[in-house]
Amino acid sequence: MPARPTRISRRSLVALSVSVCLVALMAGFLAGAPTGVPVATAAACKAGNPACGAPDTTKTSAMSVNHHTSPSYLGTSTVVQADSGESWSITAYWNTAGFGDCWERSETATVDVDWNGSAWVLSNKSLTTNIVGIDICSGDTCDGGDTTLGWNYKLTVDITDPVAVGLTNYNLRTVQYTTTSVDDGYTIEDPTETYGDCYEDASVSPTSQSNTAYDIGPGPPAGSWTTVRCGYSCDVVGGSITLNFD
Repeated sequence: MPARPTRISRRSLVALSVSVCLVALMAGFLAGAPTGVPVATAAACKAGNPACGAPDTTKTSAMSVNHHTSPSYLGTSTVVQADSGESWSITAYWNTAGFGDCWERSETATVDVDWNGSAWVLSNKSLTTNIVGIDICSGDTCDGGDTTLGWNYKLTVDITDPVAVGLTNYNLRTVQYTTTSVDDGYTIEDPTETYGDCYEDASVSPTSQSNTAYDIGPGPPAGSWTTVRCGYSCDVVGGSITLNFD
């Protein structure tokens, strides 16, 4: 039996005609706006950041990550060695300069962090057009004789700034770091010992799988991605986040 043709009411036709007219009017009103970018009526405005100078067209974001027991934990040790690590979603936001409502763009990269027995390593790295690099810097460790244990690291992210769309510049404003999964771990007894005394103690689990922190740029003024963020290295100081376990 042939399918019955869809019947469109006169009210729907009128509404469609009005919508087409409104779209045409808005297109004329927004002439010169970047193609494919929606109006962000609630988006913040962001002045241009100081340029690094050719050929460097990027800024560096950083996030220090600590594994720590929660305040409610009753054990004696406080730092945590992850069984493996965690997965990260990293979203960069760029905004146009101006006053009032401005335009905004965002891109999201993803990466997994794992402990390989002696150092933190990255896997499953997925970059974007303007998030062009992700690297990791190992942090504090202790040597238990047979094993090396570590409880913190730093992520560094290389990001295009500004992003040019036609004649419009989008200036880096903030970078959001969010865990999408966090593994279990062990508390580390005597982590300040440099050799032979630190060891895995009690098994603990993360208090949350989703944890978020921001890198907003060091300034001055506050929120400005100055030239101290031009170098792509472990020396960059950005935001920080503690993943809690109990």
